[in-house]
Amino acid sequence: MLDTLESNELVTCNAADPPAYLPARDLSRIPVRQLLDAVRTADEDRNDASGGMPVPDEVEQVLGRLEAAAGDAVEHLTVKDLVASSGGPGSGS
Repeated sequence: MLDTLESNELVTCNAADPPAYLPARDLSRIPVRQLLDAVRTADEDRNDASGGMPVPDEVEQVLGRLEAAAGDAVEHLTVKDLVASSGGPGSGS
């Protein structure tokens, strides 16, 4: 998963021993949508999805609508917004 996040420029590895992973940019510049997309496709990157089971068109349409709704729900949300709403570090709570 860390390799996936790093290849999607969401985290970066420092040169410490042992290495630590840090956000690749300010949390206010990391869209939740980009993070979700990276996590969702992590398995597809490791396992070629082209050999998967065929899916009926009706199911593909429903999955497409679900994906669009999920994207709309987090369209303007950043990782910083999530941290702030959870009362996490730097949230001012």
